[in-house]
Amino acid sequence: MFNDTRGEWTLARNRCLPQLGWSLNRPFDESIVLWHLATDLYVHHTCTSPDDDVSARRCKVMSNYMVHLLSHNPEMLMPGSRKRLLEIAYEEIEVLLEGETTPMDEKELTERVYEKCESAASLSQDTASLVGDAWELAQSLLSVDETKIWELIQGVWVEMLCFSASRCRGYLHAEALGTGVEFLSYVWILLAYTGMETFAEKLQRRECNSFDDESLGFGSARERGDAVTPLAGQSEGAVDIVLEP
Repeated sequence: MFNDTRGEWTLARNRCLPQLGWSLNRPFDESIVLWHLATDLYVHHTCTSPDDDVSARRCKVMSNYMVHLLSHNPEMLMPGSRKRLLEIAYEEIEVLLEGETTPMDEKELTERVYEKCESAASLSQDTASLVGDAWELAQSLLSVDETKIWELIQGVWVEMLCFSASRCRGYLHAEALGTGVEFLSYVWILLAYTGMETFAEKLQRRECNSFDDESLGFGSARERGDAVTPLAGQSEGAVDIVLEP
């Protein structure tokens, strides 16, 4: 079950699923971009220094790493991941900051993006975009108890990291060995050794044990009174054995 979560378990444990769960109920690559932007927006808006908080530093490292995978090795992040999402987010930020000519460092840039999104929301302008949704997520994070906020964000990133590792195809991990090894491969090996389900095993797993009429609530052929035709070469007495093992 843990392999199928990508942050929901952490949110549920901290009773934050109702207000934050929407951000995970999206395609995985979109959730990565949203949480990456929201993590940065939260860090700089609250003037938190990741260097002064171990959990905050871990969150920044995992956030940057997952976006690195989306940018440079999207198939390893998860089959079908779209690198284009990062370009879309970049274009949205360019539009938000249109007319801004003063050079800005990372903190100033993030603050300006936050202010622009806040201003658009206050004017009831449509903020339905990756950056706008990330701002809404950052706003929701501000309502979480300060004493546990970084543990919550860290928990979500850990689940996302494990979710990605468990769905990365084995040959991609093997290819990574020749280019310096990806951190994701270490996570994948750890999951495998602790007995977690691998991607290959997940593909082979049957989601349902039985698809017969009885399991679907329609009753057996005998209970419905359906006429049963013997299979070729079988007597009528053998049919019951085939239909109702």
